[in-house]
Formats: sequence, C-alpha cells, structure tokens
Amino acid sequence: MSRKLLTVLSLLIIIFSTMTSFADTLPAGPIRVGLKYGSVTNDKETIVSESGFNVTYLNGENSVMVYDLSDYRKLVAEKDDAYHIQVGGTYASLDDALDALKAYEKKDNGTYPAYDDGWKIYYGSYSSQSGASSDLSKVKSKYGSATSITASGASFVRIQQEDGTVEFIYASEADDFYLKPVNEDGIVYYASKGYRGGIGFKRFPNSVLTVINYVLMDDYLYGVLPKEMSGDWPLEALKAQAIAARNFALINFGKHSDYGFDICSSSDCQVYGGYDVEKSRSNQAVDETSGKLLKYNGQIVQTYYHSNSGGRTESIENIWSGSLPYIVGVYDPYSENVPNSDWELTYTKSEIESILANSGNSVGTLKNVRIEEVSENGRVQKLVFEGTSGKATFLKEKARALFGYTTLKSMWFELGNKPMVTVVSRSAYNRTDLSSASYVTENGIEKSSSSVYVVTDGQSTEKLSFSSDKIVFSGHGYGHGLGMSQWGAKTMAEQGFDFEEILTHYYKDTEVE
Repeated sequence: MSRKLLTVLSLLIIIFSTMTSFADTLPAGPIRVGLKYGSVTNDKETIVSESGFNVTYLNGENSVMVYDLSDYRKLVAEKDDAYHIQVGGTYASLDDALDALKAYEKKDNGTYPAYDDGWKIYYGSYSSQSGASSDLSKVKSKYGSATSITASGASFVRIQQEDGTVEFIYASEADDFYLKPVNEDGIVYYASKGYRGGIGFKRFPNSVLTVINYVLMDDYLYGVLPKEMSGDWPLEALKAQAIAARNFALINFGKHSDYGFDICSSSDCQVYGGYDVEKSRSNQAVDETSGKLLKYNGQIVQTYYHSNSGGRTESIENIWSGSLPYIVGVYDPYSENVPNSDWELTYTKSEIESILANSGNSVGTLKNVRIEEVSENGRVQKLVFEGTSGKATFLKEKARALFGYTTLKSMWFELGNKPMVTVVSRSAYNRTDLSSASYVTENGIEKSSSSVYVVTDGQSTEKLSFSSDKIVFSGHGYGHGLGMSQWGAKTMAEQGFDFEEILTHYYKDTEVE
C-alpha cells in the first residue's frame, strides 16, 4: 500500500530538548507521561488506533502534524540498529523531503522519510553493512548517484507496519515525535489500555524503548482522579482532588527528565490509568476546575495528600525535612470514624528480630521496643529497638520503610506491648505508660507489673494486660498525614463544604486561583 504524503507549511525543526519545568504556569500543549521506562522496557511495541495515525512533532508547546500514516490502524515501534541507504542529501525542510519522496516513490516503494539532524530519505533496512553494500549499486542506478550507506545511531526508533515495512525513522533522544490518532478525539491503544492524545517512543542507554503518552493536562487528570480517589465520591471532594493533582503534577515536572518525559504514571508521581479508568463525575470535576491551582503568596504549593489523617494532619518537618508554612498539622475531625482511622498491627518478637536482621539492623534477641520522641501532632519521631547485641533507631518515616508503607499504615501509633493511656486535646496527644503505675484497690494502693487496672465507668475497674512476646502497634490514619486527607475531604463534601473550603482547611493560608 502506498503512503499518503501531506503537503504542509515548510517546517524547519530546530533540534533542542523541550524538557521544561512548568512549576509556575500551566502548559498549553501536551505534557509527557512516562508509561514504561528503565529496565522493564522492550525492543518492540505495538499501538492501535481505529482512525489510523499521524506522525506529530512537539515543538515547545505546539504540536505539528508532519506525516500521514492514516492508512494504518496498527503500527509497530522498534529500536533501530540497522544500516540504511540514504538517497539524496539532507533537505532544508520537510516539504522538500516530501517532494523528493514523491518523485522517488514513482520509481520504487522502498523509500521513506527519516529525521536525523535534518530531513533525509532512506531506502531499505539491513542488519549488516555488507548487506547494504550489496544493494548500493542497484539503488544508485534507480535513484541516481547521490546515495550512501548510513548506520542508525544509538537513539534511533523505527516505525513500521506489522510485516516489517518501514514507514519512518527518527533519532529519538532529543526529538519529540509521536503517533497520534487521525481523529482528534480518538483513543490510541497500547498494551491493551486506551489513552487520549498520542504515544511516542524514545531510546536511552538504560531504557530500550521508553513509552510516553503525549496528552493535554486535563486529559491526563481524567486518568489520575479515579486512581487516586473514587470517581463516585462527592463532586466537591473530587474538585479538591483535581486541583491537588494538577498542582502535584506541575511541581513534579522534570522528575524523570533523564528518560525524556515530564511525569510518570506510577505512585512515584501520581497513579495514572489513562482513558479506561475515567468516570463521568471525576471528569466533570476536572472540567469545572480547569486551569485552577492552589497558591500561597501567589506561588503554587506542594499539594501532598494521603488517604486518611486519623483525626489530625502533620507538619512536613515531622515527616521528612524542611518546613512549608502551608503544610502544618491541623485538627481534622472529618477523618475520624472512617476506614483506617484506627488500626492495629501485631508482631511477635521473633518476627521483628527477622525484619531488623533482613534490613541490616540486627539487634540480636529483642529486649525492648520504645517510642522516644513524638511530634506535637502525635506521630512518632524516634522509634528504638533494643536487643542483646545493640539497638536500632528509626527516625520519622524510616520505621514505615522498615515494615512497609502499606503495613505500618502511619507513624501515628502507640505501642501495645505496654498498657498505655492517651490524653487527647486539640493541641497535643500525650501518652502515659501504665505498666509500672500504682492503682487504687479496696485493699489500698498497689503496684502493677504486667497488667494494670483502670477505672472504666467511674466505679468498676478493668484489667489491662499484655503479652511479653507480642508487640502491638495501635495506630491512626493511613499515609504520611501531610496536606489533604482524602477521606476527610469526602466527609467535608458530604457535610456541605465546597472544594475551596476543603483545600484551605488542609493547606493553611492558601487560596485557589
């Protein structure tokens, strides 16, 4: 099948990296979302579009259609390490190259466009230089004397039909070519998942075919919201999440610039599921907050968010390091009595000994576990394990890394290997160890040992006891506790708060602009 060629305005593409940080402004054009990169990449990938494809180039924030491949519903991208025969020289513009290609295709259908520091016309694809040499004289006689053998560079990508017929080759590391459905609202399918926008491929030394979704910001957020918050939740909660996710994306732009994209699709950035996960209500939330950002003193803010605060959020310096005036602990009654607002995690001493040993922090036989420091908002700052051969100390979130972030759900916990009383106020959470306290009985004052009696209803007492072999973490909330609690946002929306009230509750002294 012959290719259709587009006559377009003369386009001289200046090669430069378009990796830009949009930390202060929203991009007008597509953003680049990494779908697959690093050690998990493949030599070959397939994409499908019901309307066929256009080869498109992202020049800054402008997308320019450069080559028509609308005849093909399925195309294959493959790393190109082959040899080719170049016909003619380097053309000053795409129009010049396409005009030459039309003339060449009247003679033979084996030529195709290529981009490598300028537009060129290639013929064939050979696994060795000798294979290309054997065809050189034939090609010269057909197309003229201006022919030469060229080897693909380390970043070359080949776009071809399923049968291997080459359609387009480009040097990918510095260039942003991608394949977009002809239908402007069309969906491109990659790895059995649908995506808005287009799909491009880049090659890097430690990533064979990096796969990138070129997609507009709000279209990207369509695929983020249902992965980060239920798409069926109240609209105002979803609007708050949409703005938080938009801020979060901009702040994290450039995090993966070594792989040629702006932001990834995993929890390392924000989980992005593409077209298949979209929900009508969450799409509505994105549309109704389009272009809106949360700012502090005119600058966009780090909108950290988490599942559930448990009743109080945390200040950033008590979780990681540094401080932000808008990420501070706030009283959060909206996160109480919801999933994971309270939880327990139990280990035997031998299990903890193994966890410590496997992480390179062996303390021998475990003798004691104690909390040495707690933040003003109740979260553990220093957790100490003591054993027969030493002790191991974990600061802030390091303990969650030790046990697993989904296992030790938050750093707001008490240790249940000793009976504890927690005194709660709006400003602080104070823990008191009762394992060696005195208590009043009808026989007078007595000392507790491994158990303690407490007054439960003003008259009767209840015996609290604990096992010396088990360590119980009695905790509150799920996540780091910074910024917006998603379950809290849901409760606030159900109680009639709007998205701005939700955001300004969790992010101090901020405003939506």
